[in-house]
Amino acid sequence: MLSNVFDKIYATCLSAGILQGVYWGLGTGSGTITGGFLIHHIGAVATFRCVACCAFVVCVLFCLAQFKWTHETTTSHQLDFEYTYLPTVESKDTEELLRGYRVSKASKNKHGAAGRY
Repeated sequence: MLSNVFDKIYATCLSAGILQGVYWGLGTGSGTITGGFLIHHIGAVATFRCVACCAFVVCVLFCLAQFKWTHETTTSHQLDFEYTYLPTVESKDTEELLRGYRVSKASKNKHGAAGRY
């Protein structure tokens, strides 16, 4: 039973290591080569615009997928409880909050202006 737990931990660590290696090694290397190729052939401004357009498309696709996923999960699983909000806390003046709080002269000199608060 204990070896099963260690096998799961090992598998998780192994997959995390592989993903980080692909991200930092393959992703960084191929991005550098592709960026350099595009800058050399179409120019820096056009490359920036292409990358910005691709990032916008990925952002739109992500937002659509996120909306679809959250819409499906909230409609399929009706919540059995209602959300409650925390009661509003009155804002108080800093001087009122610190009334009665004493700071020694040593800590004032040591911390400068920050020691007063």
